[in-house]
Amino acid sequence: RMMRDRRGGGWLAAGVLALVLWSGDAAAQRVEGRVVDQETGAPVAGAAVLLLTERGDTARSTRSDARGGFVLQARRPGNYRLAASRLGYRDAASPVFDLLANEEIQVDLRMSTTEVVLAPLTVRARPADRHLAEAGFYEREEQFGRDGLREGYFLGPEDLERMNAGELTDLFRNVPGVYVTGSRPPTIVMSGGCQPVFYVNGAKVPRYGGTGRVVYPSSLLAVEVYNKTAVPHQYMLDARDCGVILFWTK
Repeated sequence: RMMRDRRGGGWLAAGVLALVLWSGDAAAQRVEGRVVDQETGAPVAGAAVLLLTERGDTARSTRSDARGGFVLQARRPGNYRLAASRLGYRDAASPVFDLLANEEIQVDLRMSTTEVVLAPLTVRARPADRHLAEAGFYEREEQFGRDGLREGYFLGPEDLERMNAGELTDLFRNVPGVYVTGSRPPTIVMSGGCQPVFYVNGAKVPRYGGTGRVVYPSSLLAVEVYNKTAVPHQYMLDARDCGVILFWTK
């Protein structure tokens, strides 16, 4: 899965416009995306798409092409919202979103033919989330985490920020099946006393006498822990004797 939902309160509009936002590198403030039918997912061509300031002034406008695509470029960063209209569809307006300096935001706009009350769906994934999505972190979390097989242990960006660990080993003191032994240097081991294999950004790293220097906690985006009984297939060979721990950095 690419992103995690954050849902707000209900709102009534003459149409429904749902945004899916993520950020990328860009030379200017740019909103790029496509307009699709909420019910069928088909592209909506010829829709008038407006980029509005927070006060409701039109900053930019365009029409969606045959594939539903559009591009809008803002002169300056700030708070904006999008509005869309098309014959046969209800007019729709999005919640306000922030457009940062030199930021590109890709957007999926979903329009509806009927009036509905719907919690506006705004899913934001800053570059950190996109990096983890491309690495397969969220897909594995869904398969092996709390909502799946429950055979893996996952620490995401919000978890790491909340923990604010001073040492790498501090992250594992409450992880089931993982233990921190010794102190000079401390070592991470799994059930049976074996030392897991470590990966940093998908690359296998050498085993150290201690494991406190594999990576600095402040540089981490996410951590995945697997014991040898349930491991993603690409790491299975290394995990057969113990387990694997995956580190993803900023």
